[in-house]
Amino acid sequence: MGDTYSNSRLGQFSNCPRRYKFSYIDKIDVGDKTDANRMMGDLIHKELHRAYQLGADDVLYPLKDMLRGYKEAWEKPGVENIEVGSEYHTVEDYIGMGEKMLTEYYEKFQPFNDTKLIGAEMRIRFTLEGTPFKFTGFIDRLSKRSDGVVEIIDYKTGKHLPKGPRDSAFFDQMALYQLGVLQEYPQFERIEVVQYFLKFGEEIRYTIREDELDEYIEIVRQKVLAIKQAEKLDNFPTVEKFCAWCDFEKLCPARRHRYMLEVEEGNKTEEIATAELASELAGRFIDLDARYKELGNEKDALRDDLIRVAGELGLEKIMSEKADVSIKGGIKREFPSKSRDRDSFVRLSQLAREWQLDECFALDVRALMKEYFEKGRLPDDKLKLLEEFVAEKISHTVRVVKPKKKEK
Repeated sequence: MGDTYSNSRLGQFSNCPRRYKFSYIDKIDVGDKTDANRMMGDLIHKELHRAYQLGADDVLYPLKDMLRGYKEAWEKPGVENIEVGSEYHTVEDYIGMGEKMLTEYYEKFQPFNDTKLIGAEMRIRFTLEGTPFKFTGFIDRLSKRSDGVVEIIDYKTGKHLPKGPRDSAFFDQMALYQLGVLQEYPQFERIEVVQYFLKFGEEIRYTIREDELDEYIEIVRQKVLAIKQAEKLDNFPTVEKFCAWCDFEKLCPARRHRYMLEVEEGNKTEEIATAELASELAGRFIDLDARYKELGNEKDALRDDLIRVAGELGLEKIMSEKADVSIKGGIKREFPSKSRDRDSFVRLSQLAREWQLDECFALDVRALMKEYFEKGRLPDDKLKLLEEFVAEKISHTVRVVKPKKKEK
């Protein structure tokens, strides 16, 4: 059975491929955690789901019952077991924020029966058109207005307000949902996608054109192919952008070194000793980096030492007192160049001409690799034929990372 993708899964790979690997490939268990912000959003969705289900039967869900159900749900895990990501907020703050959002939404939209409800909290499963890739998603509400327009509605309780309907935070999710709805309900001819932002009392509405959906299908196809390529090469680099919200920081090759250096003297192992050596090597590398022209050979030798110890420890970042050194490695795929393998290069050039790949006539092996082979823009038989030309080699980039302000 193949993988099933979702908007959040694609987003996690884009944000940090390494975190994607920890979550979806290694499936590392981080234990049961209850996050206050996530819990607030889940409980708000649950109450709105109930309000619209009752509204579909012309029954008004009383506000006092809505708020009572919302507050009682917070007591189940116990306040002491709920994690709060902000040092300036408490669990009670999140409970209050949720109450305020529900109350304001209730006053604006009750009795919740202005449209005909098709479904609430709906799971959709579909196959991306023209591909074997399977997708899933949850639609908060699917409704039909009196003018015949079907609305795909998603509630948002976060602090981020997209800049408009073409903002990827809005468009990517809603376009994917529309593709799923159209596959499930091909009779729907007029669709509008809506995100309602409860914190701001704002909504974004958009009618996605057919040509925009076609373009988005290709974008999603490329994203899945990038994931497949990463899986094939086992190449999942780290992106240090959302580390404060990551459950895998102590396992991450870009973050783990700092924890290794914090081990107490009596508990040090051979691996910790190597980690300390790595820190010394990083310091020397930083000293030599500014003097590369006069000390190029020494720096290259030191670079090789850093790559070696980083490989032994499974690290992508080594810390020192002066700064950090990033070592990113992975398998690089490339076609033969004219200087490296003339015969293969000539045969590859002939294929490019036969297939009328104009921009590769030079032959531009990089364009052939990046634009056609890796993106799967050729028939399977041709991709298979190109496969025998592909050579894989390990490539590293070693650079000095400037110190940042103290992290949260």
